[in-house]
Formats: sequence, C-alpha cells, structure tokens
Amino acid sequence: LLESPTKAAMQKLGQDLIAETGFDEHLYFTD
Repeated sequence: LLESPTKAAMQKLGQDLIAETGFDEHLYFTD
C-alpha cells in the first residue's frame, strides 16, 4: 500500500490547480 495516498492525491490536485489557474505553490505546499 502507499504510505500517504491522500497526500499524494492532494499534491496531484494541487499541481493541476496551479497549472490551470496559476495559483502560487506556497498556498498549497507549506513544508
């Protein structure tokens, strides 16, 4: 099983949103 399937899905969705809308990454990823 994947370690963090939900996190991976959120990252995927976040990248898609950034690509489509141009939102800043730091709004989604605050590592």
